[in-house]
Amino acid sequence: MSPNGKARSVSGRIETMKKTVSPDAWFARLDPWTDEAAALRKILLETGLEEAIKWGVPMYSHKGKTVAGIAAFKSYFGLWLFQGAFLDDPKARLINAQQGKTQILRQWRMTSVKDMRAGEIKAFVKQAKALIESGAEIAPKRRAAPKLALPAELAAALKKDAVLKKAFDALTPGRQRAHAAYIAEAKRDETRLKRLAACVPLIKAGKVPYGGDRDARRARV
Repeated sequence: MSPNGKARSVSGRIETMKKTVSPDAWFARLDPWTDEAAALRKILLETGLEEAIKWGVPMYSHKGKTVAGIAAFKSYFGLWLFQGAFLDDPKARLINAQQGKTQILRQWRMTSVKDMRAGEIKAFVKQAKALIESGAEIAPKRRAAPKLALPAELAAALKKDAVLKKAFDALTPGRQRAHAAYIAEAKRDETRLKRLAACVPLIKAGKVPYGGDRDARRARV
């Protein structure tokens, strides 16, 4: 079944589908892409994966780890592979739908049953299962926190006062950013220096420059 008219983004009638408790009910309610999704489901079940509804759509797992999912949208339906970035993909079937955001998840988008390649799908699943069974760590790399930009007044004070520098380095990244932003957002040099003077004892006490506690609120300039 092909999409027609102004089909909504899928998992067809989202609010209804979210309430679906069984895969059979999900596939029965799916429109469009009914036949295509059913064919894709058959291929995945033949691999021995366990099927369940998760996040409102059919998901397929191995030993408790999610391997694949099926979803459909206005212009396509497709296969989601949760170990996708680690799978051999010689024919470049898989794409990253959110470059810069998604690190491991990959999609195989299709618009008809003719786009399906059962052998390739099963090969992807076999690779994913082997990764899971190997116990390999499959996790996105944590993005490095951006380097903190210090206002000149604070940077000079930290360079001059070793005790202040040690106390500042001991603060959480969030509190460091709060002090830096509080000083930097002042328009006038005089105000920035006043704010720096107010922040110094708070930094040494491990406190934030505003909000959160009475001493910090009193120090706000």
